[in-house]
Amino acid sequence: MTYIVYNVRLSMTSHFAAGITHVRTGHENETQHRNGCNTCRNTGAMVRAPNKQAKKKLILFYNPLHWWNDWMEGRTDSSAVFQNCSVQDCTLTKDVTKLAASDAVFFNMHTLPNVPEKRLGQVWIFSEFEAPENFADKDVLNKFMGKINWTFTYRRDSDFHIPHGRFVKRSQVLDDDFMLQLKSKVRSKVAVGFISHCGTPSRRMEYVEQIKRSGIHVDIYGKCGERKCYGKNRHKTSWNITQNHKNKCFSATVPTYKFYLSLENALCRDYVTEKSLNLVLRYNIVPVVRDGANRSLYHPPGSTIDTKKFRSAVHLGIYLSGLNSNMAAYQKFFRWRKYFYTEGILNSWNKGICDLCQRLHNENKYRRIYGDIAAWYIKPGQQPACYKPKDLYNKFK
Repeated sequence: MTYIVYNVRLSMTSHFAAGITHVRTGHENETQHRNGCNTCRNTGAMVRAPNKQAKKKLILFYNPLHWWNDWMEGRTDSSAVFQNCSVQDCTLTKDVTKLAASDAVFFNMHTLPNVPEKRLGQVWIFSEFEAPENFADKDVLNKFMGKINWTFTYRRDSDFHIPHGRFVKRSQVLDDDFMLQLKSKVRSKVAVGFISHCGTPSRRMEYVEQIKRSGIHVDIYGKCGERKCYGKNRHKTSWNITQNHKNKCFSATVPTYKFYLSLENALCRDYVTEKSLNLVLRYNIVPVVRDGANRSLYHPPGSTIDTKKFRSAVHLGIYLSGLNSNMAAYQKFFRWRKYFYTEGILNSWNKGICDLCQRLHNENKYRRIYGDIAAWYIKPGQQPACYKPKDLYNKFK
């Protein structure tokens, strides 16, 4: 049996086309990348050539998200994250008074208070991990027309592809004792989900209700369900670089179920979050995944249940009921663990930061600008990045 490694690492192979350097991921096809870059052009003189004598590059996070203090351990400025990089002459800061002196500036679009002036030669980076359906303020994005040089997102056609997690091939295949241990762990409960954003573009709570119509038992924790968690950090299962927030309720609850409902809040191109990756797969549970991505590009075969393969939520629920009573069939969803283990976003993020430092010291090779970042983000290649759900039965309303 042959197993394929998915998203193990970002390839720094360069593709030169029309004077623009692209970074390709291991699974990206040429057509996809060209379609995603239809608003890119050569920057010409916008990025000046680096000095012959290298200097330390300053990277500013203009409006960092909540995880900055965890990742940077409370520091405002640090070069520590570059200690394991091949190129280490870079410093990170969130001190906006250093904007003019910064070589590169990160912008998180959905928390942006204002758009500053851009200094000639400065590299601006679009960093976003929310789907366009959740944030797509064209008024804000249009202010960045002709200003964004690189993209640092979950999208596979980004200059720096940062997946929310990855599968890594084991150096040694686990023996069959691992499967025997799984058989000894009997789970009495069927399906669970942790959901606190209810009215979403994917209409996931409607999907949950339609799963229940099959007769299968589903427990939902969080603001959208009847089950509640209590205590400190009870809601800290959301996206976080370091995953330092330990949710005791989540950790104690998930392993008692057979299936985890990994239902994304939007159905968008490449939008695969921690809900179906390391956050859940560090436990012995089977994710039921509903998103807008190509499943084969993110998970090994037989590691998840893809809702796209079912005509409706009711048909999915009937299938889950069958697996619930067929232990031999259920345990097949754990075979991949003999060959792979999962990692969270931290390793992917740190590698992306290392690659960014390397590029900044060779920026003349990577000249690029996005003429219309809104088009790239919302409608890449003239095709909408997101789509409305088509697997809900309106007659159930």
